[in-house]
Amino acid sequence: MVIPLILISAYGALGVLGWLGKVFKSKKLRITCYVLLVTFYVWDFTRYLHQYYIHMAKTYDYSSQYGVKELISYVKDNDDKFQQVAITDRYDQPYILTLFYLKYPPRKFQQEHVLTGKDQYGFSTVGAFGKYRFTSLTPWDQKRAEFPNAIVVGAPNEIPDGANVLKTIYFPSGRIAFKVVGN
Repeated sequence: MVIPLILISAYGALGVLGWLGKVFKSKKLRITCYVLLVTFYVWDFTRYLHQYYIHMAKTYDYSSQYGVKELISYVKDNDDKFQQVAITDRYDQPYILTLFYLKYPPRKFQQEHVLTGKDQYGFSTVGAFGKYRFTSLTPWDQKRAEFPNAIVVGAPNEIPDGANVLKTIYFPSGRIAFKVVGN
């Protein structure tokens, strides 16, 4: 989808440059228009870079899946001590990055994954594979009972004070991303 958009944009840019050449007969005026156009493109591109790499990383860090790599590294190092690993589904579909960072064999995943029920729109997602479970962790007391001898990974508002927090993972902004609890 990106390639056709690039081609259409390039065709449009050439059209604008051709139109400017026809409308403005004065070479000085044409050069001024070209300089303004290039200045606009450079400004717009630098604005994009700022929004994507600086602003979004701090303001919307949760939407960029920050902390998942660190989380899975910790879980991978400690999952042999527990029978199950329960991970919150609050941040999108965590099974995708879990599979990626675990380097989980695709064939094994295809054989053992369990889908959730369909939602109101007819979609389902992966609810489990191997010893990994992906679910909401509220209400805490009920969910805690469902996962004995498990690593439970939740969003900060899902894990109550007083829980046996083994590790806390932070977003770049300093807010808590995940609390890892030994159940």
